[in-house]
Amino acid sequence: MVTASTVSGIDPRDIISVFAQNGFCKTSMEDIAQAVGLSRQSIYKKFGSKEACYNWSLKTYMTNVYTRVFAILEEMDGPPQDILERVFDAVVGDGVDLAKTPHGVKLVEDSLEVAASQKENWPECYRIRLSEFLLRSGFASSPEQGQDIAHLLVTASRGALVVASSRQDFSEDMRRIIKTVLSGA
Repeated sequence: MVTASTVSGIDPRDIISVFAQNGFCKTSMEDIAQAVGLSRQSIYKKFGSKEACYNWSLKTYMTNVYTRVFAILEEMDGPPQDILERVFDAVVGDGVDLAKTPHGVKLVEDSLEVAASQKENWPECYRIRLSEFLLRSGFASSPEQGQDIAHLLVTASRGALVVASSRQDFSEDMRRIIKTVLSGA
C-alpha cells in the first residue's frame, strides 16, 4: 500500500490537476510523471498503478485539507466570521478551480467519497467541529442549533462552489452567506 512516506516530495494537487484535466481513463502515468517532475518509471515504483496513484492523491489531499480546517477551528485566531471564511476557503476554495476543469466535478465527488470513507468520516467530523465552533462563538444557543447552522453553511458552500467562476467569487459569496446566516442566529 502506498503511504505518505513512500511519496515524499510529491504534491497531491499536481496529480489531481492532471486527472481533473484529462479524466481518469485518459490520464497516463507519463502525464502524472510530467506533472510532478519525475520519470514514468519512478511513478510506477512509488505507486505501482494509476489507480493507486489516484487514490493516494485524493486521500492525501483530503487529509491535508481537513487537518488544516480542524486546526483553523481549534485555534480561534481572530473574529469568528473571519475564522469561518478561512475554514470555507480551506475546505472548498481549491475545489473552485478543480470544478471548472473538464473532469473536475467527478474529481470533487471522488474526493468527498474518499473523505467520507475514512475511519474518522472527515465530512461528519467537520460538521461536528463546525457546530461546536458555532456554539463556542455564541452563534448557536444549543448543540442542535449549532448542527443546523453548520449544515446550512456546508450546504450553502456547495452551492457557492457550483456558481463561482473563481476562488475570489467563491470567497465573496461565502462572506455574504456567513454574514447573513450569523446575523440571523
